Amino acid sequence: MSRREHYQLNDRMYGPKARPKNDFPIFTEGDVLITITSSPSYKLHSDHLRRSSGLFDNILDRSHATTLSEEAQKQGKTIRYHLVLAENADNDAVPEGLYESPTHLLKAVELDKFGKPVTDVTQLELIAESQVVMAWDQVLGAFYNRPLDIGDDNKDNIDFILELAMENLKIAEYLQCIKLISPLMTNTLLALSQTLHRSIATNPAPWLDFAYRLQSRKIFREALIHGAGCYNTQQVQSAIHSNSLAPSVVTLLDHKASLLRDLSRRLQTQLITWYPEQLQRAKTVGRADRDSIGRASYGNDILTWMALSVFRHWLSQMICNDKTHHAADMGYSFFLLISRGGDAYLDRSVVQSFHDYFPMSQKGEAVLEERLAEIKGFARELVGDALGNASGLKIVGGGWEVGHMCCIVVGEGDYPWENVEVMSEEETA
Repeated sequence: MSRREHYQLNDRMYGPKARPKNDFPIFTEGDVLITITSSPSYKLHSDHLRRSSGLFDNILDRSHATTLSEEAQKQGKTIRYHLVLAENADNDAVPEGLYESPTHLLKAVELDKFGKPVTDVTQLELIAESQVVMAWDQVLGAFYNRPLDIGDDNKDNIDFILELAMENLKIAEYLQCIKLISPLMTNTLLALSQTLHRSIATNPAPWLDFAYRLQSRKIFREALIHGAGCYNTQQVQSAIHSNSLAPSVVTLLDHKASLLRDLSRRLQTQLITWYPEQLQRAKTVGRADRDSIGRASYGNDILTWMALSVFRHWLSQMICNDKTHHAADMGYSFFLLISRGGDAYLDRSVVQSFHDYFPMSQKGEAVLEERLAEIKGFARELVGDALGNASGLKIVGGGWEVGHMCCIVVGEGDYPWENVEVMSEEETA
């Protein structure tokens, strides 16, 4: 759905007042005219734009400014620079410092002594509701402390919001003003609360790319936690192999995923090698009558051993069926099942199939079931580490089920763009 169609739908549902208002400040003394389309044009200040943007610092060079005649100045003419948004004819070439080629570029227009274009200016034919026009309005407004408006999660689809946010990001990259836009964009997106967190948890790969390029710690941290948990999924693997993520992000993601795999392997090893305390014996003198190491003593524990055998049989089946660290969720569903205990797995109907081969009295069945419940209780305590939640997503009581581990820790050194900056400072020192 286009921006225009989206607002037409909003008009029908909520009335015209639901549309965002263009409250961009008007500066009559501005010396830079920026034309996005025939409708939105901005009269801004060259000094302020140069301070806010690396690109403007280059193209608004004072030596390129038009010298206005005395008559033009008496008439109140102030425009000394005119920039027009145009299609990028060479969009296959990616300029240095950018992640992708911009679809539109600002081009300088030659002006006469009255600040008027020397030749006819070709303007883009874009509707006011297009994402390109909206995004340019947002980014230029941010130079003047105007809040970003990238949508309302009560009315806008989160994918639509992300598309508009990405358009803002591309323009900020082109204008070289990421440090200015980053905190504004981060705070605007975080205001979406659980809507944002659920979107990141559902599809972490594009959010990882977005947060890395935006240099947003909070969003990157969230996306990295979910990206590591979803590492084995086709979605994340496709992003890695299609070069959709920066190499430094992929390296970090590989490392975090390996930590989760190690955790999953460690827990399954502890589960399958654990023995209840009542089964263990301490050998002192080696005599059956003193150390309880005789056949009769071990025979008293037969039902506990049988319960342990049933539990390990089930564990072995789960491991053989790749339900642990090889699974798409790295074993999250497996550990979640164990954490629920009770009849969540190995319920009475399953155990009954065991008794089909090894029948016993009703009292014996009851004791075996009791011993199995004790083993499940230990297993529940053991898997807690895999079910921790380090993200901002409300899993418990949030009315939303997550399908992967969210327990990875993100530390101070886990923000790749900051490591690059530190290395650059060291190289220039």
